[in-house]
Amino acid sequence: MTTNVGSIETVDVDQGFAFSQSLQITPAWYQDGDVIKCEVTNTEIPNSNPVITSINLDLLFAPISVPEINGYTSGTPVREGDFLNISCQVTGGKPLVSNIKLVCDGADSTSIQIKEQDTVISYTWFRVLRILHDKVCGCSAVHVTNKYKLASVVTLFVNYAPSVTLRTEFRRQTRSVRLICEARGRPAVFHFSRFTHSWRGRRIRELTGELEPPHKYVLTIQPYRYSDSGSYQCAVSNDIIGLNTVTQQLGSISVNMEGDLLPAVNEHLIPIVAGVAGALILLMVVVVAFVVYNLRKTRIAKEEDTYMHLNNTERPANSDGGECEHSYETINNITVQENRGEGDGQAVEDMNSHNQSPNPYQNIQIPVSVLQIRIMTANLATFINRCRQHVKYIH
Repeated sequence: MTTNVGSIETVDVDQGFAFSQSLQITPAWYQDGDVIKCEVTNTEIPNSNPVITSINLDLLFAPISVPEINGYTSGTPVREGDFLNISCQVTGGKPLVSNIKLVCDGADSTSIQIKEQDTVISYTWFRVLRILHDKVCGCSAVHVTNKYKLASVVTLFVNYAPSVTLRTEFRRQTRSVRLICEARGRPAVFHFSRFTHSWRGRRIRELTGELEPPHKYVLTIQPYRYSDSGSYQCAVSNDIIGLNTVTQQLGSISVNMEGDLLPAVNEHLIPIVAGVAGALILLMVVVVAFVVYNLRKTRIAKEEDTYMHLNNTERPANSDGGECEHSYETINNITVQENRGEGDGQAVEDMNSHNQSPNPYQNIQIPVSVLQIRIMTANLATFINRCRQHVKYIH
């Protein structure tokens, strides 16, 4: 305690003199509750009793001890998947600290706080994950004096099962492929099993690879063949049980190798070859479309000429049935042309065969195109209508 005793002051009053003295102190936390006394004695009066007054010190002070973390010590391995329960307590202070903050970076934690006599305790618990490795749990507290600046920290050390990746590296020039099985975990002491080759769920064989630093197991196939296609799997362990409750962790990949089907090709030529092939295909499509278009155009023109010929045919009119007979003969004399498609020209068939058969419609030939069928149907209908009119006229 630091004290500062002032000088004695004397004041003249009506009934005598008054004496006073001041005392300034800077108390420490441990002086809380101490008694300060003031004693006055009049030495001018023999055998006089002294006059005594006192006060008790009632201090506000922050705790002097650092927060204490229990339940975990920095560097102690903890397995991924386990639940960690830690606490932090702060003792002392007047009054006690109002709030304790116990926070672990990245942890999804739950906390409660209680008071026990002169101590405040905060409990927190959470599930340990690999992302919490090397993360810090810190504890601090808040006091009414705003003078409590002490804190404590611990660093988490997490062991976890390996995560496995399996990838391929193709080298077309040498017709080789590397299957690389890589592991990451803690502790970084890994046990690799042989590669397993399967095809459509059926296990075919096991293959031995080679260890490469830092934590790789590599299988090289040279030259690769189509029969090497399928699913490949590698298993890795570091004696830590994973979140999947097993020790061996797996990595797998599906590989399609075409060593027996395709020769080694310079990868830089692939875009050029693809472009040339596309251009040739486009040219063939254009040529075929042009040929088909011209064939159809020629055929339609011939069919239109036939139709115009039929419409322009003169039919002599007479009242004694000559028009009907002439129309009938015109229909039977229609020349139908068929495209044989063999380059030997067009065969012409004469349909005028009504004199050789008692049935005038027996030898009529069916046209080869829809347009010709429509022409024949129209002219036949015209012929029938005219014959009906002729018969009606006679009657």
